[in-house]
Amino acid sequence: MQSLNWPIIWQIYLVKKDAKNSQYYHKNAAKYIKSLSGLKKQIDEIKRLNQNGKVDVSEPVFNYALSEMGYRVNNNRYALSVEKGTDPTPSQIREVENDIKYRRIRFFCK
Repeated sequence: MQSLNWPIIWQIYLVKKDAKNSQYYHKNAAKYIKSLSGLKKQIDEIKRLNQNGKVDVSEPVFNYALSEMGYRVNNNRYALSVEKGTDPTPSQIREVENDIKYRRIRFFCK
């Protein structure tokens, strides 16, 4: 699982910057990674159950987490408008409404 690798990346960085405390960093990284095992199991179960389900999002901030759980963003035009600080166009709103109405997506992440 990609997102759970960031503690290892930080550990490597800290050891390079402060080699004399490397055992402290290794120990804490291992402890933290172990604490994530329950979360990893939950994410793996969600991924197994949803089988690449499609979702729409109100903002791109959700994309990474959704991707980790195996979801695919169906329509990101609405979210990109929000990210740019503009209101979604009427057609973008209609696209999301139709995705919900015609059950093209599993859910809308607001």
